[in-house]
Amino acid sequence: MPNIFLSSYSIQIKDKDSDVYLQFNRINGLKGIYQTFTDFFNLLASGAKYDETDKKIMLLKDYKNTKRENGDNDEDKNTILRGIITTGDYGYESDLLNIQTGELKYSRTIDDAELLPFYFLMVIPQNFNMGILLLERFGQFGMKKIFTENMKVYFEQQLPGYILEIEKIIPGDLVEHYLTQGRIISAKFINNTIPDDISDVIQYGSKKDKGSFECTVKASPKGHLPIGGHISKWFRINKKDRPPISSLYQIESFEYDNIKLEIDVDNQVRTLNLSHPEFLNPYYDITSQIIIKNGHPVFESINAFAMDMSKSLLNDIRKIQNNPNDGNE
Repeated sequence: MPNIFLSSYSIQIKDKDSDVYLQFNRINGLKGIYQTFTDFFNLLASGAKYDETDKKIMLLKDYKNTKRENGDNDEDKNTILRGIITTGDYGYESDLLNIQTGELKYSRTIDDAELLPFYFLMVIPQNFNMGILLLERFGQFGMKKIFTENMKVYFEQQLPGYILEIEKIIPGDLVEHYLTQGRIISAKFINNTIPDDISDVIQYGSKKDKGSFECTVKASPKGHLPIGGHISKWFRINKKDRPPISSLYQIESFEYDNIKLEIDVDNQVRTLNLSHPEFLNPYYDITSQIIIKNGHPVFESINAFAMDMSKSLLNDIRKIQNNPNDGNE
């Protein structure tokens, strides 16, 4: 069975004139921001959406109405939208075989699409300029492209003075999990210039020519490099107080600017760029932490996990926005 992941993204709205990100409750338009998102999901519920270029279809299968959760503080007032969207590919033929009997059960035509269900969660805080979007991935399959592209088009049609931006956001504990629970199989120390002695040997050119020089350390086929704990401690230091990457390890006669790690996590190799951890794909494997039935998550189970995950991400956002120089990456 394919593993189940939650991928995390930030949602922000930028004013086209001022190029400033706005708090969600300060956006002007024919409709409020919350109603715009609600109307988008109502539109999806009215019929299928097609991507003719990629031959993909999207249907809203289940949708929980917008819910305002009120707490003692304004920061506890969030608009929450969650549900199940099914997507699938069409445009090619294939056969479906019963693995128990070996019997051919169905021959799919170019007009047929196999629809897979994907959970989604949107949390829009009232008094902040960044919300959270969590999307399920089923093994290698996902719905981000068709879902977010349709949302952006609809949003900018309804509120033409604004731009909807959706970017990946990396949970801090995801990096921690990779470094401490994954198997680091290689570390690449990178100097973003070619040393003069090497440049002379290969007759590379003048110093102004761009290039890089790398030193790679690899573990044995079944081994690992025991450096995750040390780098994890470095990541936990507040960004403004964090020593430069070049101070992590001293390599005689070699200076470096960056380190890239290859990490085996649940038999999938991830690349962690210490200079740009945001380049890491934000896929959080939740297979062992939710209830699965017939190969797919039970809604109540994945929803409970996603709600907890969104609260953690929002807490991180609030810390960064309240103390912009006191956060991690």
